[in-house]
Amino acid sequence: MAKVNKNLKIFRKGKNQSHSMVINYILVISLIALLLYSIYYVIRVTKSSKEEFTSLKNENCKYTVVYVYSSTCPFCISFEKTFEEFMSKVKSYVSCDLTIGKKEISELTSDEHKLYNVSAFPTIVVLDASNKVVDKLVGKRDLETLLREISGLLKLDNSVAANH
Repeated sequence: MAKVNKNLKIFRKGKNQSHSMVINYILVISLIALLLYSIYYVIRVTKSSKEEFTSLKNENCKYTVVYVYSSTCPFCISFEKTFEEFMSKVKSYVSCDLTIGKKEISELTSDEHKLYNVSAFPTIVVLDASNKVVDKLVGKRDLETLLREISGLLKLDNSVAANH
């Protein structure tokens, strides 16, 4: 009888081990899927950011507005749509005095890190013609507030925010 009880204990232990192994496999597969999605998202956002920044670049601009974000920041992810709307709205009210772009924090050069001095996300850095920081807007904003702040800062036509 002692032998049978011993075998049952071993069987139960083996079943618990296989159950925990299945859970471990599920966790590992979930983490791999999350990692792959994150890599995909970073590549997709980085690629579109570089294209948008390049397409909006104009050497005769007086001001440059750079949206610095992190692809893993939930505030940046939710602010993305607002900034896209801001880009489309402000362009119709601004002449060639404004360059607008987006950069993922990992894309910044060491000189840009020093110049922008970003410590929180999302951050919008405004540079003048001599590439000096005029102002930094840190944190998520709604479209109307963003348009009003940028309009006031750059002395743009205040109808930008009013026509929102």
